Amino acid sequence: MAFVWRYWKEYINIDQVVSDWFCISWAAKWLDEEGVMGDVLTPREAIAQDDKRIMQSMYDLLNKADIVVAHNGKKFDLPKLKLRFLIHGFPPPAPYQLIDT
Repeated sequence: MAFVWRYWKEYINIDQVVSDWFCISWAAKWLDEEGVMGDVLTPREAIAQDDKRIMQSMYDLLNKADIVVAHNGKKFDLPKLKLRFLIHGFPPPAPYQLIDT
């Protein structure tokens, strides 16, 4: 979150940043199962910018996975998730193979 003057193509100086990023939701699907699963912050968690509960559910899911298929997961999603896990004091997730589309 930052204080800026325009919507598009605005350079954001570090002094304008009010708070850092956090995760608001995630979604996933097991290969051989029908439904999509996920988690989302409650309004109270979003206002507090508290993503620990949904990071726990994502962490638990990754710990069950042998193979993770993601789009741009190697350079974006998984490094972001790993940082949030670290911030919340979770140990590294169990090893898995990544297939990045």
